Amino acid sequence: MSFLANAKYRSELSSTRAAAVILSAEDAEYSPVACLIHEEPYLAYAKLSHYFNPRPKPALGIHPSAVIASNVKIGDNVSIGPGVVILDHVVIGNNVVISSNSVIENGVTIGDNVTLMANVILNFGVKVGSRVVIQSGTVIGSDGFGYAPSALLGEPTAWQKIAHCGSVMIGDRVEIGANTTIDRGVLDDTLIADDVIIDNHVHIAHNVSIGSGTAIAGNSAVAGSTVIGKNCTLAGCTAVVDNLSLIHI
Repeated sequence: MSFLANAKYRSELSSTRAAAVILSAEDAEYSPVACLIHEEPYLAYAKLSHYFNPRPKPALGIHPSAVIASNVKIGDNVSIGPGVVILDHVVIGNNVVISSNSVIENGVTIGDNVTLMANVILNFGVKVGSRVVIQSGTVIGSDGFGYAPSALLGEPTAWQKIAHCGSVMIGDRVEIGANTTIDRGVLDDTLIADDVIIDNHVHIAHNVSIGSGTAIAGNSAVAGSTVIGKNCTLAGCTAVVDNLSLIHI
């Protein structure tokens, strides 16, 4: 199975070794093999790709090595892997996968159909919506980079840490890449709206708000209290300074 989503590659159809090609109606006449006609071939390919995904499905149930507090609420059809730690007053929805060595701290809420890959950390009070995927090594709800200079007043240290009393709220259908960090807010929460996609090695600082449908590519960083609107795109290695507002036009 292959696809043609860009007309500049049409000439290569004649030599395809695919059994069938996903393409638009206007390209069908150029295909020497069977066609699956779709108005958005790349989207159709994306959906079809899941039927060929070789990733094994996690076993349902709780692994014996997991450590789970007695007051945790766990939904139906949940998979909790080896070495997982879940602390007090956590609420976990239905059809959730928590992979090995992940840590869920106090008061976290996880919606339905959420997948946490290995070594994910959700710090205290974080709220995750439904149909969310968080890749390995990501930390949600860590303290932000908030300090007040104190050395000039004779304090024993150069910097006074600011308590981060907010949390992180993640909407529905969000995907977050590997080794990404999203800091908790200082007073209000850091907000990630519905349908946001965030790549690997991205840093989202405290009190940032990201609107629905926005995409942030790898190695980007968004400084504190910045507001990014709906359906924005940040290319790889983008850096956004603090207290800006970016709005899609």
